[in-house]
Amino acid sequence: IFIPNTFTPNNDGINDRWLIEGLEEYGGAVIYIFNNDRSLVWKSEGKYDFWDGTRGGKYVASGNYYFLIEFSDSKRFESIKGC
Repeated sequence: IFIPNTFTPNNDGINDRWLIEGLEEYGGAVIYIFNNDRSLVWKSEGKYDFWDGTRGGKYVASGNYYFLIEFSDSKRFESIKGC
């Protein structure tokens, strides 16, 4: 899988979405995105979708966000985390 370390959701058509390539190969992944306050910003469970940088339909502030990916059906990984 390829996990991008940056994206710029500004609707210019370049890097507007945070999309993990190859994740569909590992069924049962749950993805969590957290802010600096450790508040959950976004969650994808089951069929993976991209994150567009919004929470509740509004763009989140620029900055660092943290992710956790938990694999329930994979023997290769249990979880991956990063910033």
